Amino acid sequence: QALFNPAMAGLAVSGLMLPGTADPASWSAWAAPAAWLGGCVLTLRGIVRWRVPLAFFVGAAVAAALLPPAGISPWLAALAVASHPAWILCAFFIAGDSTTGCLHVRARLAFGLGCGLLVVASDRWQPAFGLPMAVLAMNFLAPWLDQRLATPLRKVLSP
Repeated sequence: QALFNPAMAGLAVSGLMLPGTADPASWSAWAAPAAWLGGCVLTLRGIVRWRVPLAFFVGAAVAAALLPPAGISPWLAALAVASHPAWILCAFFIAGDSTTGCLHVRARLAFGLGCGLLVVASDRWQPAFGLPMAVLAMNFLAPWLDQRLATPLRKVLSP
Protein backbone atom coordinates (compact mmCIF):
# COMPACT_ATOMS: atom_id res chain seq x y z
CA GLN A 1 0.00 0.00 0.00
CA ALA A 2 1.40 3.38 -1.06
CA LEU A 3 1.40 6.26 1.42
CA PHE A 4 0.68 9.08 -1.05
CA ASN A 5 -1.43 9.10 -4.17
CA PRO A 6 1.05 9.57 -7.06
CA ALA A 7 -1.34 11.72 -9.12
CA MET A 8 -1.96 14.10 -6.23
CA ALA A 9 1.75 14.25 -5.39
CA GLY A 10 2.54 15.16 -9.01
CA LEU A 11 -0.20 17.78 -9.09
CA ALA A 12 1.05 19.28 -5.83
CA VAL A 13 4.65 19.44 -7.08
CA SER A 14 3.55 21.04 -10.35
CA GLY A 15 1.50 23.57 -8.40
CA LEU A 16 4.50 24.45 -6.25
CA MET A 17 6.94 24.70 -9.13
CA LEU A 18 4.63 26.25 -11.73
CA PRO A 19 1.87 28.22 -10.00
CA GLY A 20 -1.35 28.32 -11.98
CA THR A 21 -0.72 25.09 -13.93
CA ALA A 22 -2.76 22.91 -11.58
CA ASP A 23 -5.92 24.93 -12.14
CA PRO A 24 -8.49 23.17 -14.33
CA ALA A 25 -9.65 26.55 -15.61
CA SER A 26 -12.31 25.60 -18.12
CA TRP A 27 -14.30 22.44 -17.66
CA SER A 28 -16.68 21.61 -20.45
CA ALA A 29 -20.39 21.18 -19.80
CA TRP A 30 -20.18 17.39 -19.97
CA ALA A 31 -17.32 16.98 -17.46
CA ALA A 32 -19.49 16.74 -14.31
CA PRO A 33 -22.06 14.29 -15.74
CA ALA A 34 -19.26 12.17 -17.22
CA ALA A 35 -17.44 12.10 -13.88
CA TRP A 36 -20.65 11.13 -12.06
CA LEU A 37 -21.32 8.40 -14.61
CA GLY A 38 -17.81 6.99 -14.29
CA GLY A 39 -17.93 7.15 -10.49
CA CYS A 40 -21.30 5.42 -10.36
CA VAL A 41 -20.12 2.67 -12.71
CA LEU A 42 -17.04 2.06 -10.54
CA THR A 43 -19.19 1.99 -7.41
CA LEU A 44 -21.83 -0.34 -8.87
CA ARG A 45 -19.11 -2.72 -10.10
CA GLY A 46 -17.56 -2.76 -6.62
CA ILE A 47 -14.26 -1.24 -7.73
CA VAL A 48 -14.81 1.81 -5.53
CA ARG A 49 -16.57 1.32 -2.24
CA TRP A 50 -19.41 3.78 -1.61
CA ARG A 51 -18.29 4.97 1.82
CA VAL A 52 -15.44 7.25 0.77
CA PRO A 53 -17.29 9.16 -2.00
CA LEU A 54 -20.40 9.56 0.17
CA ALA A 55 -18.38 10.80 3.14
CA PHE A 56 -16.39 13.07 0.81
CA PHE A 57 -19.55 14.79 -0.45
CA VAL A 58 -20.99 15.09 3.07
CA GLY A 59 -17.77 16.67 4.33
CA ALA A 60 -17.53 18.95 1.32
CA ALA A 61 -21.17 20.03 1.64
CA VAL A 62 -20.75 20.81 5.34
CA ALA A 63 -17.58 22.81 4.70
CA ALA A 64 -19.18 24.63 1.76
CA ALA A 65 -22.20 25.54 3.90
CA LEU A 66 -19.95 26.81 6.69
CA LEU A 67 -17.58 28.67 4.31
CA PRO A 68 -19.74 29.84 1.40
CA PRO A 69 -18.22 32.16 -1.20
CA ALA A 70 -19.24 35.79 -0.88
CA GLY A 71 -22.75 36.45 -2.09
CA ILE A 72 -23.84 32.79 -2.22
CA SER A 73 -26.23 31.23 0.27
CA PRO A 74 -24.87 28.35 2.38
CA TRP A 75 -27.48 25.95 0.97
CA LEU A 76 -26.56 26.75 -2.61
CA ALA A 77 -22.86 26.41 -1.82
CA ALA A 78 -23.51 22.99 -0.27
CA LEU A 79 -25.47 21.84 -3.34
CA ALA A 80 -22.83 23.19 -5.73
CA VAL A 81 -20.31 20.70 -4.32
CA ALA A 82 -21.94 17.93 -6.35
CA SER A 83 -21.49 19.82 -9.61
CA HIS A 84 -17.77 20.62 -9.36
CA PRO A 85 -16.04 18.23 -11.81
CA ALA A 86 -12.68 18.26 -10.01
CA TRP A 87 -14.31 17.36 -6.71
CA ILE A 88 -16.40 14.59 -8.29
CA LEU A 89 -13.25 13.11 -9.82
CA CYS A 90 -11.48 13.45 -6.49
CA ALA A 91 -14.28 11.72 -4.57
CA PHE A 92 -14.51 8.68 -6.82
CA PHE A 93 -11.17 8.32 -8.55
CA ILE A 94 -8.64 9.76 -6.08
CA ALA A 95 -10.05 9.54 -2.54
CA GLY A 96 -11.86 6.31 -3.42
CA ASP A 97 -8.59 4.66 -4.44
CA SER A 98 -8.01 1.93 -1.88
CA THR A 99 -4.25 1.77 -2.43
CA THR A 100 -3.61 5.14 -0.78
CA GLY A 101 -6.66 5.38 1.46
CA CYS A 102 -7.87 3.50 4.51
CA LEU A 103 -8.61 -0.19 4.84
CA HIS A 104 -11.21 -0.32 7.62
CA VAL A 105 -14.84 0.78 7.24
CA ARG A 106 -14.94 3.49 9.91
CA ALA A 107 -11.52 4.75 8.84
CA ARG A 108 -12.78 5.03 5.23
CA LEU A 109 -15.68 7.16 6.39
CA ALA A 110 -13.34 9.42 8.36
CA PHE A 111 -10.93 9.56 5.41
CA GLY A 112 -13.67 10.64 2.98
CA LEU A 113 -15.12 13.14 5.45
CA GLY A 114 -11.69 14.65 6.08
CA CYS A 115 -10.93 14.86 2.35
CA GLY A 116 -14.20 16.65 1.66
CA LEU A 117 -13.78 19.11 4.53
CA LEU A 118 -10.16 19.88 3.66
CA VAL A 119 -10.75 20.18 -0.09
CA VAL A 120 -13.41 22.85 0.31
CA ALA A 121 -11.66 24.66 3.17
CA SER A 122 -8.33 24.72 1.31
CA ASP A 123 -10.04 25.73 -1.93
CA ARG A 124 -11.18 28.91 -0.22
CA TRP A 125 -7.54 29.56 0.72
CA GLN A 126 -5.79 28.44 -2.47
CA PRO A 127 -8.06 27.51 -5.41
CA ALA A 128 -6.98 24.48 -7.47
CA PHE A 129 -3.96 23.84 -5.28
CA GLY A 130 -6.00 22.94 -2.22
CA LEU A 131 -7.35 19.71 -3.68
CA PRO A 132 -4.02 17.86 -3.98
CA MET A 133 -2.81 19.21 -0.63
CA ALA A 134 -6.00 18.06 1.12
CA VAL A 135 -5.79 14.56 -0.35
CA LEU A 136 -2.08 14.28 0.48
CA ALA A 137 -2.80 15.36 4.07
CA MET A 138 -5.46 12.66 4.40
CA ASN A 139 -3.13 10.11 2.73
CA PHE A 140 -0.63 10.94 5.45
CA LEU A 141 -3.29 10.36 8.14
CA ALA A 142 -4.65 7.13 6.59
CA PRO A 143 -2.43 4.69 8.55
CA TRP A 144 -3.28 6.48 11.81
CA LEU A 145 -7.01 6.43 10.98
CA ASP A 146 -6.80 2.71 10.23
CA GLN A 147 -5.06 2.10 13.55
CA ARG A 148 -7.46 4.22 15.63
CA LEU A 149 -10.76 3.40 13.93
CA ALA A 150 -10.35 -0.29 13.17
CA THR A 151 -13.26 -2.36 14.36
CA PRO A 152 -11.95 -4.65 17.09
CA LEU A 153 -12.33 -8.35 16.52
CA ARG A 154 -14.84 -9.92 18.85
CA LYS A 155 -13.87 -13.01 20.77
CA VAL A 156 -16.21 -15.92 20.33
CA LEU A 157 -16.95 -17.57 23.63
CA SER A 158 -17.33 -21.29 23.45
CA PRO A 159 -20.32 -22.74 25.33
